[in-house]
Amino acid sequence: MTEVLFGDSEASSMKCAKGSRGIIGPEAVFGDKSRMPEIKKKWTGVPGSPDEVLCLGYMLDIGSIQHPVNSQERKRMMLRMLGSRTDEELEELEELIKLKDPEKPEDLEKLKDPDGAQESDRWLRQEQLERMLQYDKDYARLKELAADGSPIRIWYSKAPYSYCGLCWICQELAKTRAEIYVVDLPDYEIRSRCITVYQGWGDMECERFSDFLDRQKKLTELERMMYAQEWREAAERNGMLRAVVNGRLLSVPEEFYDFLILDRMTGRPEKEARIIGDVIGRTQIGAGDWWYAYRIQKMVEEGRIGTAQDSGKEYARMIYKK
Repeated sequence: MTEVLFGDSEASSMKCAKGSRGIIGPEAVFGDKSRMPEIKKKWTGVPGSPDEVLCLGYMLDIGSIQHPVNSQERKRMMLRMLGSRTDEELEELEELIKLKDPEKPEDLEKLKDPDGAQESDRWLRQEQLERMLQYDKDYARLKELAADGSPIRIWYSKAPYSYCGLCWICQELAKTRAEIYVVDLPDYEIRSRCITVYQGWGDMECERFSDFLDRQKKLTELERMMYAQEWREAAERNGMLRAVVNGRLLSVPEEFYDFLILDRMTGRPEKEARIIGDVIGRTQIGAGDWWYAYRIQKMVEEGRIGTAQDSGKEYARMIYKK
């Protein structure tokens, strides 16, 4: 069965789980074999092949949704969120995205800056470009499979990017014969003497995916219509940000999460990466680090946050609340 996920990390884990089996625990030890720790258990993966996994990581909880997901407008927004690119760099990347065969070495060579980019930066830009193109390939494949009536299984959570993906697909496949199955991520699990809280499927170990197949359910026609309607309503409002509030998808003001950032900050300068990491760890609402970085930059421009020490590296500057 075709598996659909909405993030790179969770899609990679699913590819590992798809059709795999293995052992949880060490398989070898140096020295005395009697010291080998006990193997916990064997595991069986999700039936099928890794080729059946589609990743549609379009970040649909942010940005305008008036345009198709594979449009240049969405790619520009995603590239800016992922790398805070300048307009000149974005235009260069967009030209490469338009190429029919961007995998040719002579095309990838154009990723270099005119004055010569560092190898690490060149690799990052190439990886971002290839990621955009792979989403589009998986999206085209999804439409082909749905048109043929092939069943689709969506692994979703209440994280905004994932729930938006579910609603969007129900709208996209409204006129197809394809059956849609869903597997929802539980909010938490009780493990031994602790509670594990999940933000998205990317938090799950690959060997655990098959444990959740019993949560699978087939969406009825009415349920598909309900999710599709949520997406249409969000598209009509077309805000910059979407959130899941009391289980419903809503367009919310761009400043919706700002209080989380400001509550964490003080008048003492701290590294931006530390602040973002603490906000994500404490709230666990599924908003990405790129969004918090975007809003911090906006608040710096508005004068609500000050910069004690700037840096050319992502998230490395020292900032404080004014």
